[in-house]
Amino acid sequence: MKLSKTAWLILGIGIFIIAFVCLYVVYSRQRDEEQWQRDSLLAAQNNLSQLISQKEDTESQLTQSESQLTQSESQLAQATSLLNATEANFPESVESIEYDEELFKIADDCDLEIVSLTATEPGEKEGEGVNFSSATFAVRVKGEVADILKFVNTIATNMDFTNATVESVNMRIPEPLTREEKAGLTTAEIKEREMPSASITLIIYGYQGE
Repeated sequence: MKLSKTAWLILGIGIFIIAFVCLYVVYSRQRDEEQWQRDSLLAAQNNLSQLISQKEDTESQLTQSESQLTQSESQLAQATSLLNATEANFPESVESIEYDEELFKIADDCDLEIVSLTATEPGEKEGEGVNFSSATFAVRVKGEVADILKFVNTIATNMDFTNATVESVNMRIPEPLTREEKAGLTTAEIKEREMPSASITLIIYGYQGE
């Protein structure tokens, strides 16, 4: 059957339209595929950035934890060293005569007179799993106020009394004697009556271990 020119024209147009539609469909699919790939790549990049940020945060936290661990170990070592040093400074027993002699020596250096000195028998105590002994020393001295203060300060800073605590200091400063009260007294007696004094209580500890 022989087709007319019009029929061939219509057939050609139809073929062109079909080819165009097919090409458009293929192009649309490729464009959608490219868009999906771009979206997937963008999402992957975002996820990668988040993972990198999380990794950096984790590394930073790890570094901080290691630093804190090192600091804690250092503090533990210092505390252990301090404990060992403290235990070494604490005598295993409190010998009254040794501290009596040292107190008399300090009083003499401070130009003070020890009027009385008493000490209790060492008693055992326990605190936080540590056993220790303690003895109470009561000292009464006479002399100038500045010398009394020097005596107390020396005890508080003396290496021989690192295991001691000054519990109380009661100072007495007499009023100057009146003319009538001075009558019949020697200069030495007047000075003795007007001399300041102080009663000092110390507690000395001895380490006995756990």
